[in-house]
Amino acid sequence: MPAVTADTMRAVDRVAMDAFELHLLQMMENAGRALGDIALTELGMRPRSAVVLAGAGGNGGGGLSALRHLHNRGMDVSIVLDRSPSELQRAGRRKLDTLLRSRVELISSPRTAKQRIQEADIVIDALVGYGLEGELRAPTKALVELANEHARAVLALAVPTGVHATSGTSSTPSIRPIATVTLAFPKTGLATPDAQPGKLYLADIGIPRAVFQVAGLDTAPYPYTDRGWTVLDAPDTRAREGAHRA
Repeated sequence: MPAVTADTMRAVDRVAMDAFELHLLQMMENAGRALGDIALTELGMRPRSAVVLAGAGGNGGGGLSALRHLHNRGMDVSIVLDRSPSELQRAGRRKLDTLLRSRVELISSPRTAKQRIQEADIVIDALVGYGLEGELRAPTKALVELANEHARAVLALAVPTGVHATSGTSSTPSIRPIATVTLAFPKTGLATPDAQPGKLYLADIGIPRAVFQVAGLDTAPYPYTDRGWTVLDAPDTRAREGAHRA
């Protein structure tokens, strides 16, 4: 499979939703299930507690989905948002509402957020995915600093927050995870020295190969194992992207 830029990944998402009627909630759910499974089984640890740092968009919704799966398996979990709940996009807000109705703790105090990040066995970075443009802003920047300074282990979703998915250039600061779970395709930026994604996983979120073909990408068969993900040494940035038509 080729490594893709952020613009190409946006095109794939548009085709999936507009032409193939895949709902964003479905893709969030698939991303969250894979992320939760990897957190529990693949990192050489047995986490009993987790905190998700969630942004307003699809990446935040995927992280919230993962937290629900971890909560369902008996983990002590809590949520830290980088903005007020009312600012979340609709799909992410639905994921948040499900967790709140399940009495999962939503942390609003910076002091409490620091304490939970320090105490958690694992912190899930779901603040900003492949949509990063420019430098991080407050309060997202402050949460990245907290995680880098105080977290025992960070697992990033899609792209470590602060890393540009296409170029791999990093803002100051950017998340330094022990592992990253990227989705559907490797991203070109994750192969660069600045990205530092840790152990790199590629997870299936249920997008049919026909979507990639409509988007103009010539792909090989899925490389996923029967668990729905595979480990990448590094994305092959030499692989050429097709000229997408989305």
